[in-house]
Amino acid sequence: MSQQPNLELLSREDRIVLAIQAIRLDASLSQRRAAAIYNVPQSTISDRRARTAARRDCHANSSRLQRHEEEVIIQHIRKLDAQGFASTLSYVREMANQLLAARGSGQVGENWAYRLTCR
Repeated sequence: MSQQPNLELLSREDRIVLAIQAIRLDASLSQRRAAAIYNVPQSTISDRRARTAARRDCHANSSRLQRHEEEVIIQHIRKLDAQGFASTLSYVREMANQLLAARGSGQVGENWAYRLTCR
């Protein structure tokens, strides 16, 4: 007989994965029951099974810059930092505005650079 892992010692993510695996292996096990057994939210199990992306992993639709453009800015900031140059928020904002100007899409907001560093 296989030994059950102590669920209290497992992280939340591990319990979610175990609950989904249990549902796949046992067709009679409902999402609600698996959520209760593994002490995880039923909505999380439902979203994961439907392959819905988590909100923190999604790029905002209202963002002016595309994800790859933000990544280019971040890479440039890291290169400057490796060379010993500190980039200011106004410099980061200006880089973003130059990218948008090349595309003809206006400018980023006043606090955009600060929010980028928070992300």
